[in-house]
Amino acid sequence: FRIVYITSADGVNWERPMLDVCSVPGYPKTNLIFDFEDGGRSSYASVFVDPEANPDEPYEMFVFRDPSFRCPTGTVAGFGQKPVSTTSEAKRNYGLYRYRSQDGIHWRGIEGPLAFKSDDTLYVHKKLDGTYVSHHKKGVSAFPGGFVPYDVGVGECRITLRKTSKDGSNWSESVPIMMPDWKDHPGDQIMEVGHFIYGNGI
Repeated sequence: FRIVYITSADGVNWERPMLDVCSVPGYPKTNLIFDFEDGGRSSYASVFVDPEANPDEPYEMFVFRDPSFRCPTGTVAGFGQKPVSTTSEAKRNYGLYRYRSQDGIHWRGIEGPLAFKSDDTLYVHKKLDGTYVSHHKKGVSAFPGGFVPYDVGVGECRITLRKTSKDGSNWSESVPIMMPDWKDHPGDQIMEVGHFIYGNGI
């Protein structure tokens, strides 16, 4: 639940440089770039580099932050949030956050939490034309014949959805694209391509 920085010259052999961004007791230098103290746990970071679109800060990141987890202030640093005292208040600051960086190590908060509803998985991609695409997971009521006993729970299943955005801030409605196959073996119930009725469309 922390974000770390590692480098590689060939994509095969990786090194963990010791940085002065986040220290922990006994370790003044680590390869952490986000820790619990500055915003709780971090998960599902999507990072891309686009020096043509942003020469001053070519690195961009979308990442979930949960300041209700081991964060004393219940806030995500860099977004002007006021400290809170209860877990339920801190949960209101949970969500998808957007950052930019000059070097990929020191990050500046841009906006968050974004109005982007998702469950526990989300990846953002940047297309060559500068637009954004996300794929994320959502728990929904199981559709007829779609009960997956090994997934979220009775009467529910998780589906994979897609959103698009021109600017990374304003996102389209979710469009379902993948679903689990309830007939699969319990160890093989992963998101599979399928079409099913969802809302007003397919």
